[in-house]
Amino acid sequence: MTSLDNLVRTPQRFGINSTALFHIEGGTYLVRALDGPVLLSSGTIPEIIHVTRGEVEADINGSTYVVPAGFSSYLSKENVYRLSPGSEVIRVNHPGKPEEKVYKPAGHTDSRRSIVDITSTVKHFRVADVEGLELGHHYHAGFDEVFHVTREGFVIHFEDPNTKECGFYRVEEGQQIKVPLGVAHLVIPDPGMEMINVCSRPFSRDDLNGYKVPLQTKDLTNYSSNPRVHQVQQ
Repeated sequence: MTSLDNLVRTPQRFGINSTALFHIEGGTYLVRALDGPVLLSSGTIPEIIHVTRGEVEADINGSTYVVPAGFSSYLSKENVYRLSPGSEVIRVNHPGKPEEKVYKPAGHTDSRRSIVDITSTVKHFRVADVEGLELGHHYHAGFDEVFHVTREGFVIHFEDPNTKECGFYRVEEGQQIKVPLGVAHLVIPDPGMEMINVCSRPFSRDDLNGYKVPLQTKDLTNYSSNPRVHQVQQ
């Protein structure tokens, strides 16, 4: 039976001085340049970087390319790139090679949120500046998900369609939660919330199984009084 206990954690911060590096899940990382420019290398594994704030200069095959916010770049082994102050980048280990060195990744935008498909397993969400949005009301039979909050926060409600076990959590900026496969979920985000979504297998719209998740409370500011809400693992 799937347990809904202790699903929230706070990733450890790495880096010194002006750099903050967070390991989200698998080969996915979040990097922030805090007080000044940051010089990084792609290391020994090819990767895709997606810029969500600021801009990045990437040295690729002897040429320098500017990667602005909303764009991605493929970096082969040991390429160097520089983050401008205040920049934020999602790094994903990725063996595939896009045709363009700097490109606008695919995605989807509607009145509720915009979704950027960084890879087949990693997405970046930015929701509208609107109160009371409901995202989800479905489950996935074929993959787990991790949601890492980079701006604001959200309340997530769960229900196991088989056992009817249910619960909810508040997930704040800098925290993340794992959504087990087969468990229906409903996300109620703060206005302007942003998050990174990492799937354990490539995302498929054929595995969006609709399921109406009940709200366990209408007072979403009083979540800590509910016994199904657990303290964050530090």
